[in-house]
Amino acid sequence: GNLDMLLLNMPMNESKDLNVEKIMEVQDIFVTGKKYKNLLNKKIKLEDLNNYPLLFQKSPSNTRQFLDNYLKSNNISLIPKTEIVSYNLIMEFIKSGFGIGYATKEFIKDELNSNTLFELDIIPKIPKRYIGLVTLKQSIPNYSVNKLIDIIRNN
Repeated sequence: GNLDMLLLNMPMNESKDLNVEKIMEVQDIFVTGKKYKNLLNKKIKLEDLNNYPLLFQKSPSNTRQFLDNYLKSNNISLIPKTEIVSYNLIMEFIKSGFGIGYATKEFIKDELNSNTLFELDIIPKIPKRYIGLVTLKQSIPNYSVNKLIDIIRNN
């Protein structure tokens, strides 16, 4: 009861005490900075990414868990050179030329549009997933929280 709501990457483990609502579909991608720009406009097999330094979010983040489950379902193993807790720090390291990373496209639109990060064409494509809104079932949010939830749902 300390939090009124939570926004998170899905999937998440269900709980009988929580309402979980999918609010936004997102696409995870592999990105690089200018150092590996030569990989653009090439189709790259997922397993071939092991030929480059990989930077991933440290387990047990939902983003990393989603990637690990996807790789396992395709019998592919990717071994990151570096694991970092902070998603934003990973993006900064990639921009600085430290390697290739795993990102959520909708979260880095500005960097993709300004050509500070570049999306790689990976096969097979990673499936889409969702951002979720979580609230307690046995709690009634106050007016301010309800307004914020309405804004999030409508944007």
